[in-house]
Amino acid sequence: SRIFPRIPERVSFRMLARAFSSELEKAPAKVVGMLPLKKDVGCTTVTARLASELAATDKKVLVLTSDNASAAPWRTIENDQISFDQLLQGAGEQPKSKLTTVELSGAANDKIKDALSRARERFDVVLFDLPAFFEKDEAFDYLEMCDASVLVIKAGQTPPGAIPRIHQI
Repeated sequence: SRIFPRIPERVSFRMLARAFSSELEKAPAKVVGMLPLKKDVGCTTVTARLASELAATDKKVLVLTSDNASAAPWRTIENDQISFDQLLQGAGEQPKSKLTTVELSGAANDKIKDALSRARERFDVVLFDLPAFFEKDEAFDYLEMCDASVLVIKAGQTPPGAIPRIHQI
């Protein structure tokens, strides 16, 4: 799994999306795991805003959410919600917006892998909003399904030595 380079703490989501797109052009990664170091660092918000900015650049974006992610960040962002079964079957109309979200709750890993292979064909980028790194074992399973990962931390609340330890794992 490829890890994107460090991005400064204070950067607009538009700038983040540009940096992200630039990195994707250098070495394409279709499925990117958005990995929070721990709960309540704002990973779902970062994922939602990044997805929105990528969709604004005409990319077809799919966001997979696990662990019943907070709905609050999605309230102001136009997106089409489809069921996990619709994603698996590739059924239904082409989404109206460039941004589609799918809730994975309870899906088996083999079904998620199948859904990801189908999503690679239909979407430019898949952002996988993963559960907290040290709090759920499935975070490791999900991360193995991703081409790259973004570690989401909360500025000022992550011990300086934690990030190098994550890279070792």
